[in-house]
Amino acid sequence: MNLYTEDFVADFPKADYLIVIQPNNGLKDTIQIIKNHFTQKFKYTQAQTVPHIHLASFSQFTHLEKRFIHKLETIGKATKPFNIEFDGFDSLPSHSIYFKTTTGSVLENLVKMIRTEAQQFMKLDAENKPFFNTKPQILLANKLKPWQYEQAWLQYEQLDFYEKFIAYEMTLLKKKENTKNFQFLARFPFESHTVKSIQTSLF
Repeated sequence: MNLYTEDFVADFPKADYLIVIQPNNGLKDTIQIIKNHFTQKFKYTQAQTVPHIHLASFSQFTHLEKRFIHKLETIGKATKPFNIEFDGFDSLPSHSIYFKTTTGSVLENLVKMIRTEAQQFMKLDAENKPFFNTKPQILLANKLKPWQYEQAWLQYEQLDFYEKFIAYEMTLLKKKENTKNFQFLARFPFESHTVKSIQTSLF
């Protein structure tokens, strides 16, 4: 006998979840300054998020958190820290501009691992499937108006920007029902082995 009828399950609390990699504090501050400048110069009214690399997102019942958290912990333990490099900017005409990463393949492989190992625990129902980002990057701005994109891209297409950092972990964020902001939920260190620290630079 199935005790979990559709109406019964619908009463369970749900939440939205976001899996991200956050740059180190120095790079995060640098990117935030650039994002703030963009907002002011191009009258950008969309809410600016804290700089992060979006790996995956999904909605799920909160009582199932232990299941997908356990899977993400396993993925973290099997992953070694890796370099992430940015070189200039790229865009999705005609609405988005982002910081261009030159090490996208390692991020894409991580997303594939999350999809393979944890997808079954992230699917809420047939209409609410998890999203896995096939092109992970740090967003500068999206949902731009045509004039904003055209004017901004003329500048950022030519702008020199070079940064790199080592990703030592991924983070799970949670937004409860009827709330606006994501909050920290769990951290998953990459524990396969350690690598030497590197410094970032901006030209």
